[in-house]
Amino acid sequence: MSTDIIFYTQLASIITFLVALFVPYKILIAQKDASIELLKQEIETMKRKLNDAESQSPDVLVTALSTRVGIAKEEIERLKQDGDAHKVKINEKENQLCRLEEQLAVLNELIKDSELVCPICKAPLMTRVSHTIYGYCDGREVDADIEYLEYECGYTTDGGEDKSPCGKNRNAN
Repeated sequence: MSTDIIFYTQLASIITFLVALFVPYKILIAQKDASIELLKQEIETMKRKLNDAESQSPDVLVTALSTRVGIAKEEIERLKQDGDAHKVKINEKENQLCRLEEQLAVLNELIKDSELVCPICKAPLMTRVSHTIYGYCDGREVDADIEYLEYECGYTTDGGEDKSPCGKNRNAN
């Protein structure tokens, strides 16, 4: 064999080795980058959900509706003082007030039926955190999201399981 053939064979094997080394490396890097981007998108989604939940807290909604009810009552009183000239406006405002009070009653019922207040003493929700648990079922890996709830009275649940009793209910006994 000539030295040229040996040289080119060794050169081809070195190039093949380098290609075989760097192609899987590039593929793994691309997968890592895609995973990082997916996690960033999930974080953004969770941040948006958290901001939405904070802006829709029961205290904010109740305060807004209570303020609207107060303003409507003040307008009705002012219009009643003006006399009969504003009876139509008074009736409109009273109807508007009735609708607002109905909305407030519905909101109060929703809050009572939700996890936003303690099911025992109606104390407000203080902490809501979800976490994922992992396990196996029928030989497959599964995961489940579990929610930890803590109320101002001390009552806590983790995944629907009571962890500590309601403090106000305990003081009543």
